[in-house]
Amino acid sequence: MDVKYKGVKAFSVIFVAFLFLFFLILNVKVTTKQGIDTVVTKRKIPLYLKGISFFARHYETQYLAKSITVLQNSPTKKIEAIFAWTLENIKRQPPDLPVVDDHQWHIIVRGYGAADQMNDVFSLLSVYNGFKSYYQLLKDREQRRHPFSFVFVEGRWVLFDVCHETYFLNEQSRWADLTELRLNRFRVVSGRPPSINKSEYSYMFRSVEFDPMGLKRNYMQMPAQRIWMGVKSLFTKS
Repeated sequence: MDVKYKGVKAFSVIFVAFLFLFFLILNVKVTTKQGIDTVVTKRKIPLYLKGISFFARHYETQYLAKSITVLQNSPTKKIEAIFAWTLENIKRQPPDLPVVDDHQWHIIVRGYGAADQMNDVFSLLSVYNGFKSYYQLLKDREQRRHPFSFVFVEGRWVLFDVCHETYFLNEQSRWADLTELRLNRFRVVSGRPPSINKSEYSYMFRSVEFDPMGLKRNYMQMPAQRIWMGVKSLFTKS
């Protein structure tokens, strides 16, 4: 009887100690960042609060992404639906409002964003629908950087200029892939009067390539992928 009591008591002590340690870890202060008009500020918040926010953003994004494409039954139609939703719901950055740079979900909540943020939202929603996607900056003749969304759909990498409501078709009226873009075998299709002509696009596409590192940002928004990348990095560090 005494042995059994001592065992229960020892277990209780260990359990309480574990709960106390768990509570301490959850309350460790971690850093979160936010950029407003290129000025980055940092603030300390408890780890549990950062974790709750992360999972909330993930599930909100997941639900939204699936609701956008729920009625579509082909990869092309799904991307078209995401493209249309982004243009309808993410407006171009108003000149009288601050440029806020933090989380992609917050861009969706605000309903507006800079050119790169519009492409960021489009690529994120594409990833949550099972596509490989990211956005990348390409330079024009004046060395100005323009964001483009890369999406891997039906075995091909294709590009979208979300901010300018533009995509690119080949001679068969399919989305032009990277090879066709590099070879200038495309035409520009825009939902608004184009502010960038084909010659300028051709210059930016002259050496366009898929960047595998570009995928990391969007996958890091998903818990399972984030954990996997964290574990993988432990074994790949030199």
